[in-house]
Amino acid sequence: MGRMALGTTLLIAVALISGYLASVDGHLGESEWEYNLVDSRGRTIYSYGKGKPPPAKDKNGKDLQMGDEVISECTYDNVTQQCSSLTSSDYELLSRPAPPVASPIGQKLLILINNNPSCLPNPLDPGGLTIDAVRTKYFGSDGKGTQQGCVARTIEDCSYGNVKMDPVNSYIDFVVPGCWNTSICEGYYNIDGFMRNAATAKGIDLTKYDRYHWIVRGWNCGWSGAAQTPGTIVWMQPWGLDTVALYQEPVHHYYRWHGYGATATSAGASIEYKDPTTFMGNGWACPSAPELATMGWASAANNAGNLNRDTVPAGPGFAGPFKLPATYMTGAGAYVRMRTDWLPNYYLSDGVTINTVQPNRNLYFALNVHDVQADRDVDPLAGKMSNNRQCNFTTYFQPNSRNTLTRYQLVVYTGNWEGSKSSILPTYFSLLARVTPAPAAPAAPAAKPASTAVAAAEPSPFSPSTEPTPTPAPSPATQPAPFPPAAPSSAEPPALRQGKQQAPRSPPKPPKTPKRPRGAPKPPRPPKKRPGRKHRRPPPPPPPPA
Repeated sequence: MGRMALGTTLLIAVALISGYLASVDGHLGESEWEYNLVDSRGRTIYSYGKGKPPPAKDKNGKDLQMGDEVISECTYDNVTQQCSSLTSSDYELLSRPAPPVASPIGQKLLILINNNPSCLPNPLDPGGLTIDAVRTKYFGSDGKGTQQGCVARTIEDCSYGNVKMDPVNSYIDFVVPGCWNTSICEGYYNIDGFMRNAATAKGIDLTKYDRYHWIVRGWNCGWSGAAQTPGTIVWMQPWGLDTVALYQEPVHHYYRWHGYGATATSAGASIEYKDPTTFMGNGWACPSAPELATMGWASAANNAGNLNRDTVPAGPGFAGPFKLPATYMTGAGAYVRMRTDWLPNYYLSDGVTINTVQPNRNLYFALNVHDVQADRDVDPLAGKMSNNRQCNFTTYFQPNSRNTLTRYQLVVYTGNWEGSKSSILPTYFSLLARVTPAPAAPAAPAAKPASTAVAAAEPSPFSPSTEPTPTPAPSPATQPAPFPPAAPSSAEPPALRQGKQQAPRSPPKPPKTPKRPRGAPKPPRPPKKRPGRKHRRPPPPPPPPA
């Protein structure tokens, strides 16, 4: 179905192709993003080229998202090898499959290393890598995938066993690809084509594997690694095997986005890749709570998946306890999700629609705290491939502490570590609000229904031997000073208040007498003390009578 463009020497073809929309998010900004159509195994059917995303809607006005099955009518330019036209009229949505399920998965990896040093101007050499070195990176020194720190063990631990890499049915080898253009940053899918052809030439059956990891020289490229989202392909630079990208890229098959965080020079602005708490940013730990929630690898604590203005009381009350385990232990009940809808600009004037003009943030509390864009977090599971929530590292809290998040008008209390491994942190929440002074006449206390909102008069929620139970709310006459208090008050959990108490002070010392200025007369000496009774002279005898 082709035609020759009149008046030119360029061959233009109109191709009608179907497949699934996929992307590779370049690490140098949107101009490096590359979009394509893939088949059900992730093999490229058609690449649109760098920086050419599909339109937001198809020709029928339906939204388009990564992972959608579409028919694309591509006007293909054989010279640029890209589509010259990408408008809504070029697409028709066929179906919207569910995002890739991140459990349970057993991955069979084909890991191929480029080895063609004859390519010019830059060789496609393996950078000193050996098959044994690559196997150790992926499956540990014993090749079984159980050694701490190898990719297989890390991904299995972070997913709580939902994703496992199969060391027995995976394969690692060198191949000799044809020379791609090493004078520029070559496109991901051009490299993919060369590596697949090299594998076929060596007699490797690509259909025996479901994940394809290409260790290649991406000359003049700024990426250490990249991945198809959703999809099955990972591209790694030889030097990238020593970076967090080695753990990050396999997760991109199930979750497209990176972690954000402020830096010392960003003036409080969030920067992509700068979350120090997770390898989805620039740290070395597992994905953060909102990322784990979206992939279905972690769940909220009991009654803590949707805290909001109806469930978080203003001081002196507080909501809790929420016993949050360290995420290395379990994903079950591992976080608190909070909609900050008590803030005045959270909703539009209708009180229902989340404000996008002044974007607000929802909060996720684990042992670290992250915030995400609220209007894209209505359903956490829906954010895998579309609608970047910009998961941003906010802060972390020490145990047995009181912490104020002023931006969110929220106070967070933490207790002491609990559990046999001291890895469970009791956490409580209260809105930062000042209580109106109560009238002098006390009112009869009203019984408070059972809920996670705990009155200020309760016993210590941080005591490991007792679980707090709801008690009648204090009467207005017994309420403490305005919240937050300048000194410990009954609004704070007793154990926390005890930790703040100080030892009694010793009596103040008398002030020192100032020194006499040079040349000033000496002050008169004080009279001598009377001698003691033992050394006191007897009084003179009385005078004789006249």
